[in-house]
Amino acid sequence: MSYLLLCTALAALAPTPVPWQSRAAVLRGFRAVAAGTAGSLLGEGIGLRPAWAEPTMSELNTKLDDKAAMKIFKAGLDLAAQGADVETQMRNVERLRKAEDRFTLLIEDLAPNFAGGYANRANVRVAIGGDAELRGAVEDYSKALELAPEAKDAWVNRLNRGSTLIALGQAEEVTAVWPPSPAARLATAPEPPRRRRPPPRRR
Repeated sequence: MSYLLLCTALAALAPTPVPWQSRAAVLRGFRAVAAGTAGSLLGEGIGLRPAWAEPTMSELNTKLDDKAAMKIFKAGLDLAAQGADVETQMRNVERLRKAEDRFTLLIEDLAPNFAGGYANRANVRVAIGGDAELRGAVEDYSKALELAPEAKDAWVNRLNRGSTLIALGQAEEVTAVWPPSPAARLATAPEPPRRRRPPPRRR
């Protein structure tokens, strides 16, 4: 279950308005998100890699094959769905805390390299709210991106992480924490100066 709508609305919950000088950083962040998405689709979404190639880190860290781990993960998703309704914005903090505990168990004991565990725990922490929870969510989104930077849904984690930083009043850090992909670096790089053409020679 995704809490994308809930996370992207977090800017309205920020303790202070986003400074004017930070808006450029926010725009750069969303440009980087778009570029990162394009890079991910080019790398994995349209089959440029041969079928015999070894699985990438992102592919390995987005799969959950262990049955016990899958059971805990599904329990966390079910509790999260019971604890937060995206449409009505109603919350049951007790259910959300139990969901957070399930994802923590998954991360610490069963699947420490599973990016989905971190991303979903971050979603739950955002739904709970509070500065400590939001800071923990930023750490979890960053870890999910570190484990699976080229996953097909990595753009969701980038967007949610950026929205959470804005809610914490840290818009300048939207693009500053994780290393951007080559596509993102290209999108945010300054344009090179244009060369002036020499004047035509007079005959």
